[in-house]
Amino acid sequence: MAKEQIKQTKATMVFTENVLALSGVLDFDSVVDLEADGSHWIINKAPQNCWLDLKSISYSSSAGLALLLVWLQVALQHKKVLVIENVPQDMISMAKLVGLDKSLPELQGKIN
Repeated sequence: MAKEQIKQTKATMVFTENVLALSGVLDFDSVVDLEADGSHWIINKAPQNCWLDLKSISYSSSAGLALLLVWLQVALQHKKVLVIENVPQDMISMAKLVGLDKSLPELQGKIN
């Protein structure tokens, strides 16, 4: 039953001058819609140093972690620094599980 509730919650994003804030559920359905808009913001509107705030994420599947990797790559390709804040515990656990905690400097201070 909990999984059905998770699938019904849509992820949303809010852009400010230097912050992209996500809320809701990051799953295979929601990240498809978010990827293009977030990439566009990083490339065309975000300043040199920008932030991704995940404090309002209620759940993330591995698709959410993949989305972060895509956006980090986009930022790197466009010589921007994307700082990830308020990483949810489930994303931290997934990053540890697959060894990304050692290769993602953006998460280093957030993974115990």
